[in-house]
Amino acid sequence: LRKLIVLFSSVIIFLPIILLLKIFNFFFEFRILAISSILGGNMNLYPYFIKKEKGYFKNKLHIFYISNIDRVYKNESLYNLFWLKCLFNHLSPVKIENKKLFFVYNKFWEFVLITAQRFNIKNFILILNDIHKKNKKSEKIIIKYYEEKLKPLVNINFSLKGFKLNNFSLEKNLISFVNRDPAYKKKQYPEMNMSYHDFRNFEVEDFRLAIKNFNKKNFSIIRMGNVTEKKLDIESSKYYDFSLHSNRTGELETFIISKSKFFVGPESGLDKIAAFFNIPIVYVNIHCLLWRPFFLNRCIFIPQKLKNLRNGKLFSFKEMLNENFMKNNDNIPLGLYIKTTDYNDNNIKVINNTAEEINTAMEEMEFYLKNNFNLSQEDREIQNSFWKLFGDDYPVNKTHIISPTFLKKNIDLLNC
Repeated sequence: LRKLIVLFSSVIIFLPIILLLKIFNFFFEFRILAISSILGGNMNLYPYFIKKEKGYFKNKLHIFYISNIDRVYKNESLYNLFWLKCLFNHLSPVKIENKKLFFVYNKFWEFVLITAQRFNIKNFILILNDIHKKNKKSEKIIIKYYEEKLKPLVNINFSLKGFKLNNFSLEKNLISFVNRDPAYKKKQYPEMNMSYHDFRNFEVEDFRLAIKNFNKKNFSIIRMGNVTEKKLDIESSKYYDFSLHSNRTGELETFIISKSKFFVGPESGLDKIAAFFNIPIVYVNIHCLLWRPFFLNRCIFIPQKLKNLRNGKLFSFKEMLNENFMKNNDNIPLGLYIKTTDYNDNNIKVINNTAEEINTAMEEMEFYLKNNFNLSQEDREIQNSFWKLFGDDYPVNKTHIISPTFLKKNIDLLNC
C-alpha cells in the first residue's frame, strides 16, 4: 500500500513539477544532486567546490539536498547533521535554518529526483564524475589551483561555549586520527549483518607507535570517532580519546578536525570534513585503487596489499587497476571488490598497513608540509611511474601522492 501511495503521489504531484523543470531546462541548466548522508558528503564535491569558486557554474542552477534526511533526524549521532548542514549551506542557493522547513525541503527534492529516475528522465541529475573530465585543457589549468588552494572550502562560525577537553590543549601541533572498526555499524544497524566489509577494519593499536613518536616531537594527538570498539591506553597529557568524551557533538568534532595540522585515517566519513577544510590528510589502509585518484591538496596515502593465497604472491598495482582482472559474479574487478566474501571466495588475503608504515607516512607528511611537497628526483620519477598506471590523460596533482617510502619498499608491485 505504501508503495502504491508513493507511486500515485509521484505521478500526481511530482511528475508535473518535473515537466515544468524540463521546460525550464531549455533556457537554463538545472540539475539536482543528493549530498550523501552516510559519508559526510561525496568526495567528488571537492573539485565542484574548487570550480564553483572559480566561476565555472555562473549560468547554471544546481539544487542540493541531503539524502535520507528522515534517518538523519531520527538519530543525529548516526550522521553528522551539523556537518551536513554546513555543506548544504555552502552549496545551496538557499539557506534554511528552521529544522522542520529544512526537513520538508530535503524530502521534496528527494522525491523529485526519485520520480525523475523512475521515469528515466536523466538530464536532471548532476553527475559529479563529469565535473573533472579527463584530458581537458581546462582541467590541467585548474589542477594548479587545487595545489595552491590552502584556505578552507567551507567556512564555519563555531559556537563553543564552555568547551573543554580536561587538560588537553588544541594547540597548533595537533594531529587528529581515526581507525575503522565494527563497533559503529553494530550499534547503528543492530538488525543488519555488516560483516560484508570487515576487510576495511583495523586495530587502533596500529597507531600506538606513531602516537608515542609524535608525542615526543611535542605533537598533541586526538582520537576521533563516534563509537569505538577498543580503548587505546596511552598515559600522556598530549594524547586524548575524543570518542570517549561525554559531550561529543558534531560541532565539536568538526571544530577539532578543522584545527588539526593534519588528519590520519581511512576513507570512512571524517576524512571528508578534513578535505573540505583543506586539512592535509594521511590516508591509511586505502582499498579499491580504481576509485582513485581524488583531487586533493596535500595528501599522502598508503594502500592495502592483496595476497594471492593460491601462489603466495602479492597482486601488482597494475593488476589492481585492471578493470577486467579477476571479475567476480557481479562483474566487478579485483580493484573494486567491496565485500569480504569477494576476497575470501577468490583466496585473497587483505594485508593492512603496519604500524611502521603508518608512522612513516605521518613522518613524511610532517616533512613535506615543511618542504612544500618538494620530492627528490628519484621519488618524482617513481611517483610518475605509479600515476601513469591510471592513464596518460590524468593530470597529476603533485601534492596528492602515494607514500614515497611505501612505494620504494614495494617497488615490485610497481614493476610487475
